[in-house]
Order: sequence, then C-alpha cells, then structure tokens
Amino acid sequence: MKPADYLLSGVVFGEDLSNPLIGANVYLVRYGVDVYEAGNPGTVTKLNPLPGGFDFLIDTSLLAVGLSGYGVQISYVGYKTVTMGINEIEDNPWIILIPGIDLQEVVITPEEERPFNWLLPALVAFLLLSKK
Repeated sequence: MKPADYLLSGVVFGEDLSNPLIGANVYLVRYGVDVYEAGNPGTVTKLNPLPGGFDFLIDTSLLAVGLSGYGVQISYVGYKTVTMGINEIEDNPWIILIPGIDLQEVVITPEEERPFNWLLPALVAFLLLSKK
C-alpha cells in the first residue's frame, strides 16, 4: 500500500445480523452522482476470511473534493441500496441492509400469435449447412 492509499473495510449483514451477505456490491460513489463511475474502486463481499467482509484501497488522488465528497454504496439483490459516508463506515464497519425491493409482476404477451411453420425449414437448412 502506497502512502496515498486509504484502506476501507467492513462487514455487510442482512437485517437480523445472523446473515452475512456474501456477494454484495460495495463501491465508491460521488455524492450527487450516486452511481458507479468507471475507475472508482469497489469490490464484492467475500466468504473468507470473514463472511460478508470487504476491503478495498481508495487512491486518495481520486478524492480531490475530500472524503466528505464521496460515499460508499452497498447493494444486494432483494435489499434496499444504501449509500454511507466513508467516515460512517470507519466509525461502525457493520453495515445492515434492509429487505425491501418489492417488484410488481410483469406479464409479457405477444401482440399477435405467430405460427411455427418457419421452424421446420430453418431446422432443415441448419442441418444441411452444418454437414458441409
């Protein structure tokens, strides 16, 4: 680690604290942008050595506006995405995600029924061409 690097680490849990979330996305975001930008450091939470744990280096040259201009966004399928300040994670590295993404059912139907009469000629053409 070079002197300009800043190590950030923590552990991501589900709501009940008995469920470390392995595979959660953890990455640096600028406040006001709140989306991943190419080149921003980040990682996913791991199984070893600590289930749900993460650590990554932040090159402080990225932090031109200072630590207060950046946050860490944590996301996991089925849980609400959270953005926290870097200083918040330093003070309490246990991050708790709350379930809460309720998606409504989407039914996709074709505009018109298409017969499958094109399938047999296509299959025959494929078989003939694949023998050559």
